Amino acid sequence: MPEQGSWLRVRAAGMDLLLPTLDLREVVPLPVVSPIPGCSRGLQGVTIYQGEFLPVVRWEDLPGVRPSSGPPTILAVMRLRFGLPLEGVTGIIEVPADAWEPLADDDPAIAWAGAMCRLGLTSLHRVDPDRLLALLRRMKVER
Repeated sequence: MPEQGSWLRVRAAGMDLLLPTLDLREVVPLPVVSPIPGCSRGLQGVTIYQGEFLPVVRWEDLPGVRPSSGPPTILAVMRLRFGLPLEGVTGIIEVPADAWEPLADDDPAIAWAGAMCRLGLTSLHRVDPDRLLALLRRMKVER
């Protein structure tokens, strides 16, 4: 299970999610994302970040994600060198260790989410950058 610590609470693809702050480089205004012809599923395209190409995830291609109700306005740049388009940031929260629980085996988000966080009546998927990157690689091979 994820350990106790700080998490960035965000809104993406109509979902409330948690991003691990240790895996986050920064959050920037959404830059222009250029589509790439023949790009694999899961990627919206690329943008330029600090002089280098940065792949940007397309949430709608991921299992368990529905089309968003609002457009993204910011980009979370992850340490593993990919960007996550976000609709907004709610804040940084501290999550106690006992708030985490494993995902159900039939939860489609298990391919990109590492666990579920229960805070009162709210349930939040924890984005696992390693799982997400592995999923994107599998989607590229399946193309």
